[in-house]
Amino acid sequence: MVNHPIPPVFNNRSRVLILGSFPSVKSREAGFFYGHSQNRFWRVLSAVLDCPEPRSVADKKQMLLDNRIALWDVIASCEITGSADSTIKNVVPNDLSVILGAAPIETIFVNGKTAEKYYNKYIRDKICRDAVCLPSTSPANAAWGMERLTEAWRVIVPKKGNLMICDLHAHSNRSDGTLTPTALAAAAKEAGLSAIALTDHNTVAGLPEFIKACEALYMEAVPGVEISTEYEGVELHILGLYIPETAFAEVENYVAQYNVRKEKSNRALVGRLREAGYLIDYDEIVASTPDGHINRAHIAKALLDKGYVDSVKIAFSTLLGEGKGFYVPPERVKAPDAVAFLKSIGAVPVWAHPFLQMDEDGARKFLSEAVPLGLVGMETRYSLYDTETEALADRLIEEFGILPSGGSDFHGEVKPDIKLGVGKGNLRIPLTFAHDLRSIKGEKV
Repeated sequence: MVNHPIPPVFNNRSRVLILGSFPSVKSREAGFFYGHSQNRFWRVLSAVLDCPEPRSVADKKQMLLDNRIALWDVIASCEITGSADSTIKNVVPNDLSVILGAAPIETIFVNGKTAEKYYNKYIRDKICRDAVCLPSTSPANAAWGMERLTEAWRVIVPKKGNLMICDLHAHSNRSDGTLTPTALAAAAKEAGLSAIALTDHNTVAGLPEFIKACEALYMEAVPGVEISTEYEGVELHILGLYIPETAFAEVENYVAQYNVRKEKSNRALVGRLREAGYLIDYDEIVASTPDGHINRAHIAKALLDKGYVDSVKIAFSTLLGEGKGFYVPPERVKAPDAVAFLKSIGAVPVWAHPFLQMDEDGARKFLSEAVPLGLVGMETRYSLYDTETEALADRLIEEFGILPSGGSDFHGEVKPDIKLGVGKGNLRIPLTFAHDLRSIKGEKV
């Protein structure tokens, strides 16, 4: 057995943790991380941080601490021949609580697939935190040149100020957004987000593509869904975040009956509009939509394209809203049932934009029923909230002992005034929202 001889580098300001697998022979001899002259870690890091490459151990430590980066390895001790990762066995992992208990770590990154393998095997489930795998800086990873490595590693640095941010409510064209799941991931990367949730309405069809796209961009994917529900005659939307991949089929089965009823409602809506002289064609709408998942936003777009309305917003306020004479909503899932279902599959149930549908008294009544059933969080930050609404949301989550969440409700061109990650410019959702929610994922029953 070889014991890890190098102590971790961190302080109480560290926000990013980078983990390797186990120090090489050269690193053990040098007494510090990435001591092999051909390992590109320090060159890549200095390029990403836009500072001179450090030479001494003291300079390396200072560069890490100045940029709020903690550094350690996954493995505390193991059997290993030389520096060959392929020979590692009998692994004893490091206790990350040494760092996590002292520093506000927002994101954990692992340097290469070996570190990811042992992190996922020995650490992830114990601390309930995923790690983002970055391409290895080892010289053995010859397929990745310096320029390509540097670009991939830029994800460790937040682009918008000093706070890593996320967006936990966004849609793709698999429901009523306009971007593909792949394009949504790319837009999130461009916006400087550290994590992005895909929460399409009543479907998880886009999640496999979305997860793959996020992995390719080395950013954190939050697999989600937004379920349309009903509570005492009011439509409420319940998000399921961090849905296990093994439960995707269960989610589709759960919402299938509602989607059948919604299809009938949509066809009836278009029929009533046609009778009133709005000559749109439902089958044409279906044909232009991936997977045929149609809702009123698609119908609004058809009205806009035909020139019957000047915007999607006007379509809803004049023709498509409840009580406007054309739309009859389908029977929806009961909101408490949706919360209990999401909790049962190991997802994280979150109440989306509560104050679009309810006042404080109504919200308090629903929370009193939903929290005991497993509601974990509520959106306290949302594109249409003002500071007074945010303060009310903050008071309620404290009262009921649940966690904050937040999202833009991004749809792309359908809602052009809502931008990914920032909403109408008023959002700044800390990455800690995502990680706190993920840390208490429910267990499948």
